[in-house]
Amino acid sequence: MQKEPYKVFAKKIHTLGSERVDSSLAGYIVFKDGIEMHFFSSFRSFPFQEVNIIGDKGTLKITQLYCNHKKIGLVNLTNEKKANSNKSTFGDELKKITYSKKFNQNAYFNEVDLFSKTVLYREKEIVTLEDSKNNIIAITSLLKSSEVGKIIKIKKN
Repeated sequence: MQKEPYKVFAKKIHTLGSERVDSSLAGYIVFKDGIEMHFFSSFRSFPFQEVNIIGDKGTLKITQLYCNHKKIGLVNLTNEKKANSNKSTFGDELKKITYSKKFNQNAYFNEVDLFSKTVLYREKEIVTLEDSKNNIIAITSLLKSSEVGKIIKIKKN
């Protein structure tokens, strides 16, 4: 999205040990332009990898994001268009067109490979240092929110 969040909220669902390390976390992230993100991440749940992005013109669904166990990933892009302008916009009134593409990329391998090329051969980085710093700010803000139980507003540096 090329945007940074300005407000986050998180709740630890399950914690482990005396240090109360989060093993399940639910979160809510707000970006400018009315973009919101909800997520759930867990080491305790059944293995499940899926991202759903829902917009006003369609949906994007990605399964098996990392494909690191010789599994095939799938990307579905669905555009929705109103079939009849005289009727409501409920789901059964929408014409849906879905495009699908399979992929088999090991994201963990690609991450290490691209990092190595940046360090060893000075190739242009895919994730910039600035983006990495902003990611850390967002993650630490989520952790702070989970500790205090409140929405955290992220201050721009």
